[in-house]
Amino acid sequence: MAAVKTYLALVCLTQYCLCSTLPENRFLFEKVLIGVERAAKFFSEDYSDLNVDGLYGLRLAEGQIIEAVNECEKKDCEEELVDTLRRLKEIVSTTSFRSLPYLQEADADYYRRFLPVIDKPYLLEYTPHRFHKLDEVKIGTYDDYEEEYGDMCYARLIGSYTEQGRKIPRCNATNDCWHFMTKGNTGRYFITHQLLYFVLAEHLGCPHVFDEFTNQTNPREVLNRMCKNIYVESTKLVENGSVDEMDQDLFLEQTVLCGSLGYEDFQRPDWMRMVLKWQRRDGCFAMPLVAEYLEKESTGRKLLREAAMKDGCLAHKSGLGFSVLATYLRYLVNTL
Repeated sequence: MAAVKTYLALVCLTQYCLCSTLPENRFLFEKVLIGVERAAKFFSEDYSDLNVDGLYGLRLAEGQIIEAVNECEKKDCEEELVDTLRRLKEIVSTTSFRSLPYLQEADADYYRRFLPVIDKPYLLEYTPHRFHKLDEVKIGTYDDYEEEYGDMCYARLIGSYTEQGRKIPRCNATNDCWHFMTKGNTGRYFITHQLLYFVLAEHLGCPHVFDEFTNQTNPREVLNRMCKNIYVESTKLVENGSVDEMDQDLFLEQTVLCGSLGYEDFQRPDWMRMVLKWQRRDGCFAMPLVAEYLEKESTGRKLLREAAMKDGCLAHKSGLGFSVLATYLRYLVNTL
């Protein structure tokens, strides 16, 4: 972390024009970079307490850090910054690898079912996009996610679904799943689960899985619609520069899924500063009443599970928080 501060201090002293190009505040990049480093350090010291869904967040973060390194190398960033990003990439990669045996021991069945989701970083196609005509957006009112059916659609993509005694090969999608995952008027975790379906298809290497449905709707148009609706919903979650603690997990999920695909309206400086305030000094994200939160969370969605780590930290929320900060970092690298 000291190296990060030293690097940025030198840049600001010797290349003032570089710092002045950072969005609104020349210190925002430094703060985000320090936040990413804190999160990486936290997980590197407590990977044995990770759950599968916490590692999902780390893999998202790892992909964003890799892309930040690639972007910096193309832009010919200062050598010290490139070295810092490379070091962060190695830390996250090593932490993710070391956590796998503990995850398998904790819940072998869940681990086996979702291993393809967490076995490598998420390197997603980033297409810069800004929304227009937001006043025309109507937030979806249907948020009763049909978990069992959704799980079946995910399992078909992942390759863990069995039908009539036969295991269905990976990258399988049905017409019913397509309609379920593209239906309109959905909100909250329903629409983020729909979006995650398309993210997973790309991550799993299933580029043509939706070809037979594209005469109905283009997949990118579906993502544009979803993330536009999700963005408006995110703005409603923020009140007076804050988000209710029970909705912070949802806000983070909305941000990382859309932000990592290139929807840059989510990369707002005021939101960056807000999320940084949620992060504890040790790098994790927590809740004051962890037991109460876990009880409420367990009665809602179950596709992504939460678990307590040390000192009240939450595995899934901390993983999401880390990945959101890494998404901010990648975006800010592009502004250098």
